[in-house]
Amino acid sequence: MELPMMSSQERTSNLPQLLQEIQDKLTKGAVECMICYDMVRRSAPIWSCSSCYSIFHLNCIKKWARAPSSVDKNRSLSWRCPGCQSVQLTSSKDITYLCFCGKRPHPPFDLYLTPHSCGEPCSKPLGEDLCPHVCVLQCHPGPCPPCKAFAPPRVCPCGKKTITTRCADRQSVLTCGSRCEKLLGCGRHRCQRICHLGPCHPCDVPINAACFCSKKVEAVLCGDMAVKGEIKTECGVFSCGSECGKELSSGV
Repeated sequence: MELPMMSSQERTSNLPQLLQEIQDKLTKGAVECMICYDMVRRSAPIWSCSSCYSIFHLNCIKKWARAPSSVDKNRSLSWRCPGCQSVQLTSSKDITYLCFCGKRPHPPFDLYLTPHSCGEPCSKPLGEDLCPHVCVLQCHPGPCPPCKAFAPPRVCPCGKKTITTRCADRQSVLTCGSRCEKLLGCGRHRCQRICHLGPCHPCDVPINAACFCSKKVEAVLCGDMAVKGEIKTECGVFSCGSECGKELSSGV
């Protein structure tokens, strides 16, 4: 069975539809083995690729895995799926008939179940990193749908709001949409960007500042000034490079 190529975003949005499509074809006996081009009968032992979800006769995939042309040259005993070319680490002699969730070998044929399903909860992990939940659907072909449970609340980057999202959206960029307003490195102004990930930009507020001897006034960017925090511009914030000329406290 060959599935249409699609981007990762399209595949994510079409997961429930893809799952239903595979189930319907299996029930109707309309799945075609990509190796022998015969239809896969409902009761025939199969092998299903966990990457592209293509379905093959068990005997066909065993022969394919033993063929020199399908062996991965970089890894001994491994071979490539004829549907998507993903590397399979199971040796050809260890390929066996399992239900879709992988818990039951040689699942018995049951008219009331999807062919090759054990009928038990799938229980596959729904997320490799952040999602702690498992698939609650009955043992099924194809991909598990995105997790619909809610993830623990998270604070947005600027710290103003606590936002709750679904587990499936935990890796998406999370911002509250308000102005950041964190104190910038200059210690005088606040960030005017919308709530964002990563550090705030250096302060770009222009300031008319005098030099230390007060002979010269220049417009400088606040973030470029060496002095941080509250300042008195009349005391000067940079050197103009000229002779100071101020009278010393000794009167000289």
